[in-house]
Amino acid sequence: MDSGPNFREGLSLSGIFKILEVAIVFSAIMVHRYGANGSYLFFGTSTDQMSAGDEGMDVENIGNAALVTFSVISSVLWIGYVMDSRFIIQRFFLEPFWNFLATCMFMGVGVKTLIVWAKAKSEDTQITSDSYYATYGAGLALGSLCVIASIVYSIDFCISVSARNKLRADDYYY
Repeated sequence: MDSGPNFREGLSLSGIFKILEVAIVFSAIMVHRYGANGSYLFFGTSTDQMSAGDEGMDVENIGNAALVTFSVISSVLWIGYVMDSRFIIQRFFLEPFWNFLATCMFMGVGVKTLIVWAKAKSEDTQITSDSYYATYGAGLALGSLCVIASIVYSIDFCISVSARNKLRADDYYY
């Protein structure tokens, strides 16, 4: 038995999905942080500031939570694949659970963000500057990245459930 990291495990189908998830989430973090011409771009509002009690605050909180949580979880799972083998990680129920939770959170945040930014663009009858107009595209990109992340996590959910079921059917599961 080899000791030490096995990077082939990190390049398995499940490992590639984890890398893809981290890349998409990192891209969404960058758009969220710098998308409004170097300033924060919000999930829940098209304005340049949010205050306590704003209508979009819940979406903002869930969006921030999803980005931070799943950037860490997907990275840790990938590292677990490399260090311990994906078979050890996939035997436990948490990977499908996290994938399902990510699917739900990113889909909800993504759809709501797309609605907020599409509505803001349709209601803007006077575009005051090109820079504000460019922010609409970034807002739609942020929502789209979240929806894409949701789709990737949903596929990974199916893969992880299938892998777990195969591992549980193995005589050496316990």
